[in-house]
Amino acid sequence: MKIEGGYTHASIRALTGIPTFYYTTKTNFYVDTVFKLLFDAELANYIMTAGTDSGSDKTFNTCGLANGHAYTLLSAFYMFDSSV
Repeated sequence: MKIEGGYTHASIRALTGIPTFYYTTKTNFYVDTVFKLLFDAELANYIMTAGTDSGSDKTFNTCGLANGHAYTLLSAFYMFDSSV
């Protein structure tokens, strides 16, 4: 299988042979919903990746991440303020 660009889940599948899941957050997704998906994946020890919309890597999204790039997610966790 030859992969040039594209979606990160296709690369994970090609490299490992494991089933993969793909979600888009462009419509009808809320921050809490997305984080729950990530946190559940963390608990299941899944490999996690994310990507930005296509475009020039010289342009950036509202979070400051380069467009058209893939990123590895190392962990998902809740943080609590113990001083409250």
